[in-house]
Amino acid sequence: MAQRNAPITCLASETLSDIFRYTLPSRPPLVYSPFPAPTFPIPNSSQAPLLLCQISSRFCEIAGADPRLWRSLCTEKIVNPQLMEVWLKQAGDISLSLRIARALGPSPQWPLVYINPSILPDLSYISPIQHYLPILLPKISQCRQLQMVDCFIPQFVPPVSFLVLESLSVTIQRTNLPAARWLSHALGGAPRLTRFHWSGPAVAVPWAQLSHLSLDVKPFGPSLLRSVLDTATQVQHLRLHFELAIPHLQTTSVQLSVTTFSIVGGSQLAHSIILPNLTHLIIEWAGPTSNADDSDLPSFLQHSQCAITTLEVWELPFLGFPNVLLSRQVSHSLRHLVIVSK
Repeated sequence: MAQRNAPITCLASETLSDIFRYTLPSRPPLVYSPFPAPTFPIPNSSQAPLLLCQISSRFCEIAGADPRLWRSLCTEKIVNPQLMEVWLKQAGDISLSLRIARALGPSPQWPLVYINPSILPDLSYISPIQHYLPILLPKISQCRQLQMVDCFIPQFVPPVSFLVLESLSVTIQRTNLPAARWLSHALGGAPRLTRFHWSGPAVAVPWAQLSHLSLDVKPFGPSLLRSVLDTATQVQHLRLHFELAIPHLQTTSVQLSVTTFSIVGGSQLAHSIILPNLTHLIIEWAGPTSNADDSDLPSFLQHSQCAITTLEVWELPFLGFPNVLLSRQVSHSLRHLVIVSK
């Protein structure tokens, strides 16, 4: 009896190529999160697109000819620079989504480089990012989405222009000033940047063009907060992370554009910021180190005279939760309540 081919093999190459895009790894975002985490695939022979190349010669040819399948990549666990080079070559000249992260921990497959234990006492070894730089630098200006985690950028690295960059997420040590200066200079040539997450030392950023801003700066002083609030006048989704209390401002800042506000660490907002058009409030964490009073958030909502339709609480117990839920700005308008508790 002749072996029958699976129906999918009879489809046109263009149709198969479109289907292959839906086989790429993905992660479901939180239901109402305004700061979705993009998926950066780690090369894995049991997942697409590499898995597609093992099914048949035709599937391999179709997958290899579609740069859209190779436009996203996480470098964190790649110990073979040749694999990274081949992957990025498959992407061609289209816009990229890259996560550039330093792989921590000793690896028997890669030479070890010792770093100063006084800076990172618990992380003594890193994979040498300098081996990846010759491969990554020619491609980094193609990035539409870029995520950099704890990256060391040597002094010799030339500045780049992010002409197509739309979303940037950076997490670095607050002592990593060379990386902060390099990125600050590069962002002067990022006309399309609208989504920005920063965790690290203070940095100069084109705040005025941003629609999504997530900021975690240590120390987060009043001058920086005032500068951000005065300049980032187009921000619709705002996330602020405070180590302790929110810096007190001499005059209250009114932000008309903000509709979604996410706060981490502190809640003394009533005398610092007013958000009259706020509809989506996210309380990520309001632990004891925030020195928060139970009435702080209700007072902020009352001053803002907003109408909350979506409330998210990501960490319980949160002592002020009943007061927030019963406040007039929440109880009369709330449609969606999301509670995420570990």
